[in-house]
Amino acid sequence: DSKEYILNFGKPRTSKSFITKAKGNSNTGTVKKISRNNIKKYVKNPTKIWKQISIQPLKNGRKLKGFKVTRVQRGSEMALLGLQKNDIIIKVNNIELNSFKKVTDFYANINKIKEVEIVVLRNNEEKELAYEIH
Repeated sequence: DSKEYILNFGKPRTSKSFITKAKGNSNTGTVKKISRNNIKKYVKNPTKIWKQISIQPLKNGRKLKGFKVTRVQRGSEMALLGLQKNDIIIKVNNIELNSFKKVTDFYANINKIKEVEIVVLRNNEEKELAYEIH
């Protein structure tokens, strides 16, 4: 009938959102851009992270195999990053997460990092999640 319908789902996100836009990358699919100001906000107050996501160490005997995501708050910034319940985070920036020291070293340097690539096991397959911090 040549009628036009418009469906609005609320206000669009502004540049203050955690993830501002995405671009294609042939190696990892989509690279999401993350605001450095938001990274700093989480570094100063890490309890804000734990309100959105729960992670526990995954071990095989005494050996650390990675970190299992046990909860992700729907619609949260952690969910927007692409993390899902039951993901097992095994690598960050090509560093195997087989010790707590590697995790704390990465976190200690997060303000200097420009790109982050997280490798997760999802349904027994490796999936890369790539981010650019600006």
